[in-house]
Amino acid sequence: MFANKITLSLFKSWKIVIKISITLIIFITILSAAACGFLKNNAKTPSASQTQTEAVFKVDKNGFFTRLNENGDRVTYVVKSVAWNVPNDYNGDVFGYYESYHKTISYLKELNANAARAYRLPIDFESVIYDERDGHYNIREVTLNWENTEEMLKAFAKAKIGIQAGLCSWDIQPVKITDEKGNVEYTTLAEAFIKRFDSKTNSLGVVLMYLTGNEFNYHFQDVIAFPDTGVDIFQGDKWFTRDAWLGDLKKVVDIVRSLSKTPVGTVHGEVPLEADAVEYVKLELDAVLLNIYRKGSDYDAIDQTRTVFKKIGGKMPYISFGEIGGNPYDVELAHAHADIFKKYPETGGSYFALYHKYDTDFNEDSGLIDTDGNKTPIFAIIQSAFKEMPASLTYNK
Repeated sequence: MFANKITLSLFKSWKIVIKISITLIIFITILSAAACGFLKNNAKTPSASQTQTEAVFKVDKNGFFTRLNENGDRVTYVVKSVAWNVPNDYNGDVFGYYESYHKTISYLKELNANAARAYRLPIDFESVIYDERDGHYNIREVTLNWENTEEMLKAFAKAKIGIQAGLCSWDIQPVKITDEKGNVEYTTLAEAFIKRFDSKTNSLGVVLMYLTGNEFNYHFQDVIAFPDTGVDIFQGDKWFTRDAWLGDLKKVVDIVRSLSKTPVGTVHGEVPLEADAVEYVKLELDAVLLNIYRKGSDYDAIDQTRTVFKKIGGKMPYISFGEIGGNPYDVELAHAHADIFKKYPETGGSYFALYHKYDTDFNEDSGLIDTDGNKTPIFAIIQSAFKEMPASLTYNK
């Protein structure tokens, strides 16, 4: 009888212990879940620059322009670009990018293009104040809208159209920048843009590369008519010497590489002379794009440029077309250019130009869209070529 009482007492004690244990387990589980939820909700999301272990776009040692695809694999990216000049009914090349970007994206998508070459940083400028130094105009102050700029970049990202972003000499000079909220900072436009947007645009695949200069070598020598004479066709611009240009180029490279993993390069007129190519190799430029107008034999310039760089040694840049094009009514020439794009997709390039301009005699002979907004005869030819070109090629390391 006494033993039975002890057994019953022990049994009741164990039941109490078990109940307490279960209660503790449930309580601890609830606390753990709450803690995990708190940590999850309050953890800082890593920025694109923190999570990005390598650049979306990169030029490899053999000069191929590559991209990380959605699976994290690197492929040779085929650049199907059009020169993004601003249509005449907008307020100049500096101010017209934001105002015209909806129209531009629509045309680019119809053309089957995946890129646009912008000759300026794609920023929504509201005003620009210049001053004159040594006969050359420089920007002193700018008022701009960063929110509109981000809206534009996101629109390009959504359309899966990359931007070859132009950096001018004025973009690397310190200026007074006032934004849409009245905030003021003194820095360069290049640094302000890259710090604000590059981690976003790189992860989204918007900025393919930063490019500075647009056939600036023509200030020093006429390489088309007199490739070995160094004839100065710009009448000896005192403010613009070869050393000054190379100094600006180095500043651009230093700024981009200190803040970004995005490739950086220049746009050269015709085939670089060996002396110029040597300077590009010293800077280890990622890209050297060529403005070529040979009326059909344009691709020869790509091979000739590769030969120049192979002779020098060092890093081989991505060599492509910064501009290739011609008369919008010359169907035969347009077919020749289309054949180049289709035959050499790994080279790719930028067709000149999207909008037909009428402000100079030269620009009367270019443009896929005329001044009335109609498609010129060559539109369908370039559209078909871009459609036939692959989006990417297998990348061989």
